Amino acid sequence: MPVLSRFYSAFAAAFVGKFYRTILEEVKRANPSSILDVGCGPGIIIRMIASEIKGADLYCIDPSESMIARANRRLARYSSSGRVHARTGSSRDIPFERKYDMIITSLSYHHWKDREESLPYLLEKLSDNGVLSIFEMNGDNMKGLYRAGRGHSLSEDYANSLEFPGYRREVKLLGNGRILNIRFSKDTGSS
Repeated sequence: MPVLSRFYSAFAAAFVGKFYRTILEEVKRANPSSILDVGCGPGIIIRMIASEIKGADLYCIDPSESMIARANRRLARYSSSGRVHARTGSSRDIPFERKYDMIITSLSYHHWKDREESLPYLLEKLSDNGVLSIFEMNGDNMKGLYRAGRGHSLSEDYANSLEFPGYRREVKLLGNGRILNIRFSKDTGSS
């Protein structure tokens, strides 16, 4: 797996930079004080967030020990200050005991097993005004060579089918419709 982790790290840095910059802008707009990245891979987006949102406490998890090792190397500059934490974990097993203002997952959700179990578990980890934000490629808007990657994307119909009692869902299209952002927040009863 370490070879695959190195390959993915290089691929992610080279080919999904625009995707990650779009996520970074969404995170900056929310201005959270604590963020959890689920399925962080080699830690690229968390490093971007750490450099832009100086006061936030950042946590990231991935089920792959080799990805977490790469993330820890990438995040060493920020981890030494105590504001960035990377550990092995999953969408059903968060190793940190706290609530988060924002939980994100990017290009990871389509791989998750037991999504029906994972999402309610993660929603319980949100602070009162917290947001869970899923960022994936929009499978409905994949053209040319990218069509082959449809298995690594979500459809708008799928995004709109997700419902959890007590939570409001918002589906946004970003990056000229190429990125699907599914956001959940506690339903306060006002629309």
